[in-house]
Amino acid sequence: MKKRIILDGRTIVYDLARKEVKNINLRIKPDGSVNVSAHPRVDILTIEKFMRSKSKQILDALDKFEKRRQNQKEPYKTHTYKNGDCFWVFGFQYELNVVQGNKNSVELTDLKIILTVKDVNDIALKKRVMKKWLTDLCKTEVLSIINDVYPLFEKRGVAYPQIVFRAMVSRWGSCHYKLGRLTFNTALVGAPKECIRYVVFHEFTHFIHPDHSAGFHNELRSYVPDADELKEQLNYTPIYRD
Repeated sequence: MKKRIILDGRTIVYDLARKEVKNINLRIKPDGSVNVSAHPRVDILTIEKFMRSKSKQILDALDKFEKRRQNQKEPYKTHTYKNGDCFWVFGFQYELNVVQGNKNSVELTDLKIILTVKDVNDIALKKRVMKKWLTDLCKTEVLSIINDVYPLFEKRGVAYPQIVFRAMVSRWGSCHYKLGRLTFNTALVGAPKECIRYVVFHEFTHFIHPDHSAGFHNELRSYVPDADELKEQLNYTPIYRD
């Protein structure tokens, strides 16, 4: 049933489902819908008290997903490599701050990406340094997830594959099961880490089920129960074509 609650002056519509659950469960989906489930004996005042205790998390999540929806309207963008330019790193947006220095480097802080280059007016240099940094971040994260995930597939008889990274136009990843090769889109660096993990599981599952049959989806969901939601969330990751 649809309910309304005011959190910090904002009216939030949420779906309340009565289920045989021990705790009050709260979930916010990438489309901005707020879902709450609670036992039939839990009264509405207790539910709303719980939601108010989580008001900051709820509003922050709604704002984050709204930004992603705005980015989806213009999925293909370009960077300017000037101060104030925005980059997405693992699901969070950071402002670029360009400074001049003796050595080209990139540093990620809580709020900004500090790009230090020898010539702040050299756009090609700034692009090259940022691209290498972002690509290295992507490789490190994907390989770390693979090290964690692969033992599950090794037990199923899957040989360790060749791992390739490149910019891809229409896919986040691909599996060439006959060649024993997995390819990952370097644009994954902009996606939340849980989405990257989903992509890794998705591609490894193709070694067991090469197609997108019911067997494939059942296998994938055994590893990633919220696979459908994570796939949808990936749609809100902006892709840049610099």
